[in-house]
Amino acid sequence: MNNLKAAKFPTLQKFSLALSAAELHVQTECISSVLTNAASDIAKLSKTSRSLQNTLFRLQDAEGLAASLQAQAILPSLVHSDASVRAASNACKKQLKDVWDDLYNRKDLYNAIKSVATASPTPADPTVARLLNRSLRLFERNGVGLPDELRKKYQDLRRRIVELEYAFQRNINEDASIVWATPAELVGCSDSFLGGLTKKVGDDGVEVLGVALKAPQITTALQRCQNAQTRKRLATELQAKCRTANMPIMAELVNARHEAARIMQFDSHADFMVENNMAGSVDTVIKFLNRILDKMKPVLESDMKVLKELKQKELEISEISRTGDPKEDKVINLWDVSYYEDVLRMEKYAIDEEAVKEFFPIDTLTKNILETYQKLFHLTFQPIDDDHNEIKWSAEVKAFAVYDNRKDRPKDLLG
Repeated sequence: MNNLKAAKFPTLQKFSLALSAAELHVQTECISSVLTNAASDIAKLSKTSRSLQNTLFRLQDAEGLAASLQAQAILPSLVHSDASVRAASNACKKQLKDVWDDLYNRKDLYNAIKSVATASPTPADPTVARLLNRSLRLFERNGVGLPDELRKKYQDLRRRIVELEYAFQRNINEDASIVWATPAELVGCSDSFLGGLTKKVGDDGVEVLGVALKAPQITTALQRCQNAQTRKRLATELQAKCRTANMPIMAELVNARHEAARIMQFDSHADFMVENNMAGSVDTVIKFLNRILDKMKPVLESDMKVLKELKQKELEISEISRTGDPKEDKVINLWDVSYYEDVLRMEKYAIDEEAVKEFFPIDTLTKNILETYQKLFHLTFQPIDDDHNEIKWSAEVKAFAVYDNRKDRPKDLLG
């Protein structure tokens, strides 16, 4: 970040996950200033003083710094135990997205960088040339080249799209749905798994266990539960999670994305999204996927045949493997795949993942993984003691400081 050395940015707080909602807002304002200050400085440059170093590279340095700092503001939305802090973090995440979008909607910033591209020969370094072209294209995809009235409509649509996307994801992240089942209905699941589930006494006085519709509980239950009706109920509830809240959001989101794409002269949102990627067009993507599908179809059919044979074998000896629908019993359903893949691993390959876990205690596994990363990437991992709980969102979290361990570099703290 050579171009940032002379830049003046606001003082940022030390990384901490113990920030309040108000402190998160302050932190987000500081990160936003990193971007807006850099943009304003670039726009003020006279035409004769502009260069790649003080325009394009300065902007990229500011973006890199902001991107590295934003984890503190947005990570709590995914992991914090306090719902109010998660909500504040979600608001910060949206605010930063809006700041980034506004950045690439500034005509003065676009003109400053474009004037350098126009006045100078194509950069000899292909990486720099690609960065320059993609940066200008990002401005254009944000509607910089549109007439003012249409540009405002496009920007309003994009902001609404962001709101809908965050609302959709927030509903999923905050969902705490549980499917209740008796121990008998969860037969096949290990005692250790059942012991970790929420318990309550049902209306009939029978104890029931709650399977959360989030990993690892839902994935383990679908993999191990022998009762087909229970698996079907779990899979159905999982697929319908947040349906009431998210279906109206999805309907509006699809329409808004399509309208925005049409304003930018694309046939669909898919065309708009893939245009800036390596594939370049939806047609290329579809052809690529079809080629893969053609090659994989025989393998899929062979694998499904094996799973069907396992299912029919189990149906002959176990009534709980039936859902009660003869059509469902003849095929591999969505709720059958994980279960019979697990049966196959145990029967054909003698691999029991639950048993294997006993040979890989978490402390030993973590130590060996970090040692491998240290060798591969020339890093050093040092445990952070319990006196620094401000960087943890749970007492169960183990935190590590990461240092650069290359011989020609100082032992810089990377994070």
